[in-house]
Amino acid sequence: MSRCLSWASAWRNIAAWWRRCRRTGAEGMLITSWESGRLAAELPLAIDAAAAGLWLDGEEDPRRLWSAGCRRAFGNRVGRAAISAAADVPPFFRVSPLADQRTLGHARRRRAAPTVAAQARTCRRLARTAGLPLAIKASLDFRRYVAERDLFVREAGRTVWKLRNAAARGRRATVARILRRTVAAADGFSGAIRAGRAAARLMWRRTRDGRVIGPNERILVRDADRLRAWRAWLRRGEGAGSGIWRRRRLRAPGN
Repeated sequence: MSRCLSWASAWRNIAAWWRRCRRTGAEGMLITSWESGRLAAELPLAIDAAAAGLWLDGEEDPRRLWSAGCRRAFGNRVGRAAISAAADVPPFFRVSPLADQRTLGHARRRRAAPTVAAQARTCRRLARTAGLPLAIKASLDFRRYVAERDLFVREAGRTVWKLRNAAARGRRATVARILRRTVAAADGFSGAIRAGRAAARLMWRRTRDGRVIGPNERILVRDADRLRAWRAWLRRGEGAGSGIWRRRRLRAPGN
């Protein structure tokens, strides 16, 4: 699954398949859609434990299934707030926008920026929930990076378009002002990459070989390389009269 789904949507899908199994007389079903290689391993385990409530408890309500699944996976001491926070971690966070950006000046416009910004704020708030299992907190921190990265790429694309327009009109002061702001944003985003990489590493190393770099962390390594290239490109454009803004090395939205 590449579309971003909520846990509740996933549970409803599981319950629907379970009802079909009972109607058709099937002896069971195999759930294989959790992208476990990109998630903290405890989260797919909690989902499986939640699905077990279908036949152990006869339960189909998504929230009650998830509550029971979290307690089976994380223990009875997990509080309601932590369970609620875990329920809001999007399990399918669509990694392809991260992977297919060859440069940081080409922004995609598939989702509205306010929606992405709201995702980042939600993940930041939920990650502060008291008593949150470490796997869930790391997942929220990484999900926040995904949203922040989306916003940064969008703004980088708009910046190239603004720089080209200002340079075409001979507005050197405007170009210099935009460059200063953009360089500062790039400096700030390097901190987001470090935090995202730490979260990705924690998600991986809790249950996997720490000598191996996981798929999420590999994305962050590539993002750090792209950020360095972006900053170098901006520095090249700081010289007065530079023709860099007329090139198509990085593209603005719609170009």
